Amino acid sequence: MPRQLARWSEKARARQFNSIRARDACSRAALTTISIILILGLATRSWGQQASKSKWVPFVAKFVVTNTIELPHMGNDKIHMSGPFVRDGLGSSYRRQTVNRYDSRLPVQGQVDIGFLYDRPHRKMYILDFARKTVKEEDPPDTPLFAVDPISPEEFEKLHAGDKFLGTMTISGVECDGYAVHSPRQKGKYSSEVWYAPSLNYLAVKTRTRPSPEQEQVTVVEDIHAGEEPDRSYFRIPAGLNNVK
Repeated sequence: MPRQLARWSEKARARQFNSIRARDACSRAALTTISIILILGLATRSWGQQASKSKWVPFVAKFVVTNTIELPHMGNDKIHMSGPFVRDGLGSSYRRQTVNRYDSRLPVQGQVDIGFLYDRPHRKMYILDFARKTVKEEDPPDTPLFAVDPISPEEFEKLHAGDKFLGTMTISGVECDGYAVHSPRQKGKYSSEVWYAPSLNYLAVKTRTRPSPEQEQVTVVEDIHAGEEPDRSYFRIPAGLNNVK
């Protein structure tokens, strides 16, 4: 009898430990969704340049995120997020990510309905939390992704000189160049796989990365309508959101 109670106790502790890990991983998955797509393949670039002859290609699309969380003795949990993703001819963009399916016995935590609005000509970025009804203005990073002008082919090649070229593949109807992006922290290691569309100013159409040992995140831009200008309502902050610092 004591041995049986000991085994039950060990199993209960294991279940409790896995539940804590699951909630923590779910929270990180929601909170870091935006950071994954923003940091892939970026490098420092100076500002204050004159407008170039390059033009931003507008588009209307759908952004899909799948976070898979691997937990011992509990199987895999999956968080599915999606929403509109648009960019206009000036390079301003809007993306919304809403949790629409959660394959887990545990409740999702963190940012469950979040939007990102970037006013590129004025270099202003807003994070819209629809669940908490807040809007927060932040300074955009000093990287090519947030530059006023599109990145040139020469700049792009220089940026990925240390990455591994994976070939060409058609994703969501768009031809993309794939790269295994090197890890800035681990020499000789690759931190992510990214597929860029040259015809869309090197938009990252698909990414695959591991934010943590137990988590894998895949993002895909789907239903791409290249050349289509989005509705201007996407670029207005919705009413009812409170400003926060």
